[in-house]
Amino acid sequence: MRVVVAGEYAVTDKGMFFSEEAIPILDHFSGNHEVFVVRPQDHAEVGEELPTAHYQTRKPVTISGGSVDVAYFGVVGHKIHSQGLINGYVNTLKNVWALIERLQTTLKRGVPTLNPIAVMEANTSKRYLLDLQRRGDIRVIPTEEVDSIDRLVELSRSGELFLAKPLISERAKGATILTPDAEGELEGLLEEYRRPEQMNGTLYNRVVSAQGIIVQPFIGDINTHGERKVGVVDGKITLARVTRLANGVEGPRIVAYGTQDAVESVEYELGPEERRLVERAYHALNDLYTREERLPAHFVRVDLIGPRNEPMISEIEAINPHIGVGERWFSDEKIKHHLRQLEKGLSRYH
Repeated sequence: MRVVVAGEYAVTDKGMFFSEEAIPILDHFSGNHEVFVVRPQDHAEVGEELPTAHYQTRKPVTISGGSVDVAYFGVVGHKIHSQGLINGYVNTLKNVWALIERLQTTLKRGVPTLNPIAVMEANTSKRYLLDLQRRGDIRVIPTEEVDSIDRLVELSRSGELFLAKPLISERAKGATILTPDAEGELEGLLEEYRRPEQMNGTLYNRVVSAQGIIVQPFIGDINTHGERKVGVVDGKITLARVTRLANGVEGPRIVAYGTQDAVESVEYELGPEERRLVERAYHALNDLYTREERLPAHFVRVDLIGPRNEPMISEIEAINPHIGVGERWFSDEKIKHHLRQLEKGLSRYH
């Protein structure tokens, strides 16, 4: 099969470089399939043909959109550490959705996109937490959408710690712990991330119209229970790790992935309640967003907080779920099993 992977690569006089997190996935896919990487930034050049990097030969190649069998988005926005390229899904959002819009007309009818476009659109905004919360049968960290300065000030003076964050953001950008000392920042926070007026036209405009501010209780027991990050492929749990604050890091902290001096991760064995919640969350996500499509979400990462016997969902990542196959948190055999499950989806959904 011909697999097009949306992701980053850099070309220098020393060669072609790919995201370190993506390389194990691309290596595995390329064992049985032809793999072509297309960069979101090149979306304007996508027409009948696609400008790509042929992964096996590490050479630029232009291919026909009609020759593609599967489009995979699971590594979009990942960093290329070797080149100092600090990407992010959100800061390339406009390019990513312009590429998706182009591919919708370029690829032959029926070519699957993993994950499905409906899931990626819904998962771009944390509004899915509100949708899951409304269901009433999935334990989610209590989440409230806030659109008034009065409510933010009220929460900041409540005597409890709350965390305000944009619905569309990553790596803790815009996240603010609500305290009386932070009140001077709240007007600007609300203005910058307020839900925009309904925008028409591009797919990107539709996606960003889901912006806004949510508030959640600040969970300070990350050192006690940690945040468990669980990979789910085609409904089956494949990998799990726990992230905790590193030794010596104390007090209320907002920590994003990549803050290597503040967090540490190790492999984790899920308990029965954690496993049940993760599996139910995967199926609930599909029930909400893919009921009208023939494809379910293929690979997602479900993040849990709280005690093992009463876990809560803090986040679900269904666009570029970083689980750590490029790190040394898992055994080679577990990583191979995870990659085999990923690859099965390419053929199953084709």
